[in-house]
Amino acid sequence: MVGRYYYSHGDSGHGVTTTHLLGKLLAECIQGQAERFDSFAALPALPFPGGHALRVPFSMIGAWYYGLRDKLGV
Repeated sequence: MVGRYYYSHGDSGHGVTTTHLLGKLLAECIQGQAERFDSFAALPALPFPGGHALRVPFSMIGAWYYGLRDKLGV
């Protein structure tokens, strides 16, 4: 890691546990203990199914679907 700004992103949809884990790993990395951070950073980033063209429509359909489930109490 190089620089003065540190951030993490891309853990949406995996719950708050991943957010807390990434915060801890980032803090360790800033303190000079980058082993666990490097292991996590080496994981492959999978592309969104359907590619760039279907990203927004699929996200909208998913939001609509789960919103409807909430309203129906399912």
